[in-house]
Amino acid sequence: MRVSDLIDKEQCCWDLNKVRACLEQEDAKMVLSIPLPTGNVADKLIWHFNSNDKFSVKSAHHLALNLSSKEQASSSKMDSGLSWKFLWDRQIPPKMKTFGWKLCRGALPLMHNLAKKQVAVMDTCPVCKADNETEHHLFLTCSFAWQVWALTNIPWSVISEWRSDAED
Repeated sequence: MRVSDLIDKEQCCWDLNKVRACLEQEDAKMVLSIPLPTGNVADKLIWHFNSNDKFSVKSAHHLALNLSSKEQASSSKMDSGLSWKFLWDRQIPPKMKTFGWKLCRGALPLMHNLAKKQVAVMDTCPVCKADNETEHHLFLTCSFAWQVWALTNIPWSVISEWRSDAED
């Protein structure tokens, strides 16, 4: 099936019945939120891994290296005893599962992670400006994080234990 099969060409809009029949409810909702062009526009191939949207061997090579390094990082974290099944089996919204997964993989767009990818940023925490903005800092040692933790129903003794473990 192609995307064009889900479009009512006469009305220039999504064919609601086809989209809902072919996709899960959440996916259908996302697809239906995508605006369609009003005129007859030809499809074109775009390689979004290159700034000019055109494929090049160089951009494919960079993509392969990036995927390889992410795969190695993922497998090393998996070897450390973390079971992704624990996260994916939780009865929490999918976006929270994705956030948790990104947090564990070091894939959140934090200053430290952006700096590692040669993005020109200061990797200092923009909130407290006291340390590098890493996952560890953002959730465990940032003074602002402690103010947020204090607003939760988590007992202070547990939070203090996390903090002391984080500082070791």
